Amino acid sequence: MDTSKNTNNIAGWEIAVAFILCFITIAIQHYFTSFWGCLASAFFLLIDAAWIINMGRLKRESHDGQSVSD
Repeated sequence: MDTSKNTNNIAGWEIAVAFILCFITIAIQHYFTSFWGCLASAFFLLIDAAWIINMGRLKRESHDGQSVSD
């Protein structure tokens, strides 16, 4: 089976960046346990999720040669 055409897989460096962003979020929650720390943590998690989704979408678009609609 040829797995090179499977564009739904996320590369290792993308997972590493996602973990780094999660560790930043955990650090923010650990050192700033106030309301503003929770807001900053939620903001970082949103950036992390949006980045991963966007990378997957860009991979599909570049592989298929067309845009992906939701």
